[in-house]
Amino acid sequence: MMKQKLFFLVSLFGLFSFELNAEEALPTDSNAVLKKPSFSLTSTETAAFLPAATSTPLIPPTVPDADKTSDNKEKTNSPFDENGIRNLVQSFAIQWNKRNPSALAELWEENGDFIYSNGRLAVNPNEVDIILYSELRGPYAQSKMELNVQNIRFFSPLLAFIDVDAFISGITGVTGTEGREKSSQNLHYIFIVSRVSESSPWKIVVARAFLFTGPVTKVNP
Repeated sequence: MMKQKLFFLVSLFGLFSFELNAEEALPTDSNAVLKKPSFSLTSTETAAFLPAATSTPLIPPTVPDADKTSDNKEKTNSPFDENGIRNLVQSFAIQWNKRNPSALAELWEENGDFIYSNGRLAVNPNEVDIILYSELRGPYAQSKMELNVQNIRFFSPLLAFIDVDAFISGITGVTGTEGREKSSQNLHYIFIVSRVSESSPWKIVVARAFLFTGPVTKVNP
């Protein structure tokens, strides 16, 4: 019996001690505010823990303007060599006016062909030379050719289609459909040109010459 009373007192004392400690752990005043722990670091400690705070500030990288970059690239490194094609067409007119059929034939590829306005067909540069020789030693011996590029369509950087208007003056011995001698003609050339690489010259693959009664005019809708 004595042991049971002693156990009860010990248990009660333990419970009372727990409640007392819990009350001491919390503030008794309802208006009391829990204080945050305060501490401070020396400059050496700050540098050790936060090295970025004393280092040079980060500078955002400069990002180039994509539009300007692409524009400059197109202007300086465009794979579509329109100027080279126009130079080829002008070379045709220059060699025609020099009456040089061999130099004209060199503008063709080895397997290039040419159908002239009178229906004659050439399937290589040698045959092109033959056709143009007969024309430039005949009715076009004193002629002058003017070429005007109307349209260039690129199938790729190495292949293009060209529409060219031609005006030839100084013709002799050519009779028109009305039975009178003609001193000038309006022709239209279609060229398909190609090149082996972007650094190689353009060459004529296909050439067609059409004889019209007047210059090519666009249909008005």
